Amino acid sequence: MTLEGYEITQSGLVVPPSNLDCLGDECAHTQTPKGCFTDDHHLYYTDELYHTSGLIPKEMRHLPFNIIKMPRCLHDAIHQELPTVPLPNSAAMKVYLDEAQFLGTLGARRQIIREIDRRFRLVNDPNVSYRPRLLRGALDVMTRRDNMLRKRERSLEYYTRRYESLGNLSIIPQVIVERVQSELDLCHPDIIAEPPEVNFDIIAAPLGGHRLEIAA
Repeated sequence: MTLEGYEITQSGLVVPPSNLDCLGDECAHTQTPKGCFTDDHHLYYTDELYHTSGLIPKEMRHLPFNIIKMPRCLHDAIHQELPTVPLPNSAAMKVYLDEAQFLGTLGARRQIIREIDRRFRLVNDPNVSYRPRLLRGALDVMTRRDNMLRKRERSLEYYTRRYESLGNLSIIPQVIVERVQSELDLCHPDIIAEPPEVNFDIIAAPLGGHRLEIAA
């Protein structure tokens, strides 16, 4: 079979296929009791080559962006037609790792914002029996709330700046960037929205004899 859309650039970087469907009639697993299944495919292999060629190739192999889910039949076909992916150009790998870090920190800032908003919503729900932490005074909650809002503001500024720069990435294949961006877009409206207000009347109300603290 021909691996449509699976290519290697002049720098040696792998462009994964956008279509990751089972091969259907060509799938050797559909007739087995287990059937076709999904597993992880490293874009850069073999394991021995990338583990014995220095830290940069090893890190390249194990980047989350370079491990994709695909049907086992497609996984088998790729390894059959392409037994080894040669080491990419050294300079290209270094730029790739920098851009991957860019994408990773973007996701991390998004997660910080979502977690702060989740905790604020939890605080506002009088029916929630579990609260992040307990403390004695509402004044400490107000201080903690303000600190978390400042942390959220800094993270949002950082996130927004990087989100708007996604189009400037030059090495990571576009199909990977688009995959990451689609994941970010799912929660982007919530990220840039105003954070939930904290209801101090609810915080001051006893819950099991304790007052509530917002966890840092």
